[in-house]
Amino acid sequence: MVLRLAGQKSEISARPNTVILAADTIVVLDGEVLGKPADRTHALEMLGRMQGRSHSVLTGWSVRLEGEERFDVAESRVTFSSRSDAELLSYVDRVEPYDKAGAYALQGDDGWLVSSVAGSRANVMGLPLADIVIALTDFGVERSPSNG
Repeated sequence: MVLRLAGQKSEISARPNTVILAADTIVVLDGEVLGKPADRTHALEMLGRMQGRSHSVLTGWSVRLEGEERFDVAESRVTFSSRSDAELLSYVDRVEPYDKAGAYALQGDDGWLVSSVAGSRANVMGLPLADIVIALTDFGVERSPSNG
C-alpha cells in the first residue's frame, strides 16, 4: 500500500529534468493499519493499544527522474513505553497527533512514548534517509558540501 501510494505521488508530480521524491508512511499493529486518528478519543485508543508493545512503521518511497524510478519499503520496529491514561491524555493535548499515522511522532516530545527503535529512526519520522540517499546518488544528485 505505501509503495503504491508513494509511486502514484511521484508519478503525478513528475516534471521534465526534475528529481521527484515521494513517500507514504503507515503504522501496523497486530496486522492492522493504524492511520491518522479521527479525533481525540481515537488517538487515545490507538496510543493505549500500543503501550508496552512493539509495532511496525512502514514507509514506501519513490524517487523518479525522466521515467526512471527507484523505490522500496523501509520497516522499523518501534516499542512503546507503558504510560498511564493521564500521561497519554497529556501527550495528546500537547502533541496534537491528528495528522500523524498511529497518533504519535518520534520527533514529538523527543520520542517520549518510545522506549526503543529497531531499524531506521529517520524512517519512523517518515523518510528512510540512508536508502533515499543511495537512490538520489543513482540519479546523479550530489550531496552539498557541509560547513564543517
